[in-house]
Amino acid sequence: MIQAGWDRAELWEREAEQARTRERARLAAEMHDLVGHELAQAALSVGVLEVTATLPAEHREAARAARAGVTAAAERLADAVRLLRAEQEETVESVQDIVDRARRSGLHVDLVADDTGQPDAVIARTIHRVIAESITNAIKHAPGAPVAVRLERAADGFELHVVNGPAHRTPTEAAGSGHGLLGLSERVTLVGGRFDAGPRPGGGFEVSAYLPDKPITTVAPGSYRKHVEQRVRHSARRTVLLAAGISAGVVISVLGYLVFDAATSVLEPADYHRLRIGQTESEVTTVLPARTRVDNPDSRPAPPDGSSCRYYSTHANPFDERRHDLYRLCFRDGVLVGKDLLTAVP
Repeated sequence: MIQAGWDRAELWEREAEQARTRERARLAAEMHDLVGHELAQAALSVGVLEVTATLPAEHREAARAARAGVTAAAERLADAVRLLRAEQEETVESVQDIVDRARRSGLHVDLVADDTGQPDAVIARTIHRVIAESITNAIKHAPGAPVAVRLERAADGFELHVVNGPAHRTPTEAAGSGHGLLGLSERVTLVGGRFDAGPRPGGGFEVSAYLPDKPITTVAPGSYRKHVEQRVRHSARRTVLLAAGISAGVVISVLGYLVFDAATSVLEPADYHRLRIGQTESEVTTVLPARTRVDNPDSRPAPPDGSSCRYYSTHANPFDERRHDLYRLCFRDGVLVGKDLLTAVP
């Protein structure tokens, strides 16, 4: 029955994953067909304003910025669509191809890349985007500066660094809006990675990213069962430890109380034997312990009529074989009228 239950859970897991895949494909199609089409039309419309000669220069510049923003939004939408589709057969330009293309344009690029094999399609495209965007930024904002690209295998993923030195000449373009780096950060975060970019202490700029082997949206087969089994084992261990801790606490508390109760209610045998019938209660109290052992035990022989009795321990050890023996002192009208050693039946 247990095995049948796990088999059914795995079946449900596969069905849920298939449903998620279908839903991702449906969302990707709707985003591409509806939102993508509207963004493309908006970019074309704004582009017309950008090249209209009758508009003032500041208006054309505003149109250019608006077109760049719409284009960036369309690129981010395309990234999200690719991630939803998780296209495994899509051909992605290799890192070496990106670097070779940059070198042909006259840029000095150093490449250090591990043998990363064939990464996941979404991760490969993200690597491509980070490297290409970083090289483009270096060309724009640090003309003539050398660029170093380093791609390494890391624990369950890839470490990527793109570093450029200080500019050798003044950039011809004004400082960018930062949307490119923001888009890279969103793209890397979208697949479950980490992104950082900023100036280097000695000059220049560095872009670094960590990317996992697989996007966070993928679910490994059998992971549900493995996850549940781990949670069950963890919960069982925690329950056992909690029960053991509570039991140990109860036992220690009981034992501690027994020791305390016996140790603080002992009437020393020598003091007991010195007591005499007829002594006043105030005289007897000077040798009595602070606490009584019990209040009203079922004792034999019966106490003197009309008296009030107190019971004290005979041993400090609550685990002694005579631990149930008691001294009984009975008072009536402030006078000791009875003293007995009550022994328990062995």
